[in-house]
Amino acid sequence: MNAPRVPPVAGQLEPADVNEWGPAGAQAVEWAASQPWSTGHVGMFGSSWTAITQVGVASFRPKGLDAITPFNFATDLYRDIAYPGGVVNASFLTAYAAKLVKIAARTAKPSIASGARRCISDAGSFIPANKKYDIATNAAANPFYDGYYQTGPDERISRIDVPSSAARPGRTASYRRGQRRSSTTPWTRLRAGSSA
Repeated sequence: MNAPRVPPVAGQLEPADVNEWGPAGAQAVEWAASQPWSTGHVGMFGSSWTAITQVGVASFRPKGLDAITPFNFATDLYRDIAYPGGVVNASFLTAYAAKLVKIAARTAKPSIASGARRCISDAGSFIPANKKYDIATNAAANPFYDGYYQTGPDERISRIDVPSSAARPGRTASYRRGQRRSSTTPWTRLRAGSSA
C-alpha cells in the first residue's frame, strides 16, 4: 500500500520524486547560465544528496548544463538507501529526515532574525509541512519497491546527455552498485572512478 502523496509547495521537498525537485533544479541551472556574469556554461559537482540531485536535474536537460560530476551517490532510492539488501535502513533514514528539517530551519534563521516577513511566513508553514515528506516515515509506509520509489532519479538516467563522471567510487556496496548502473548507461561519457 502506498502512502498518500500530496504535491509539495514551495519550500517543501519530496526526496523520492524527481519530478517534483528536478525541474526546479533545471530552472536554477538555466537561470545561472543566463546571468550577465555567467559564461553560459554550467557544471554540477557534489556528493551524496548533491550528487543525486545532479542526476535528477541533468535528466531534464536544462539549457547551459555542460557536465556533471556526482560522487558517493545512489540512484535507486529503494535498494540503495531505504532498503539495502531488503532490510530497512531505519537509523540512517531517521537521522537524515531530522537533518533536513534542521537545515531548513537553520537556513531561514538569519532572515527571520532580520524581520523578513515573507521568510517568517514561509518558514512557519514549510518547516512543519516538510514533516509530511519525512523519508523515514514514508520508507516505513512503503516497504516494497512500489510507486513511491518509481519516481526516483534511477527512472530518468537514460535521459541524461551531458558528459558525466561518477568520480570517487563509494565505500559501500549500494553506492558502488549505483555508480556501476550509471556507468553502463548511455549518458555516461566518463567511467565511474575516473577523473576529468
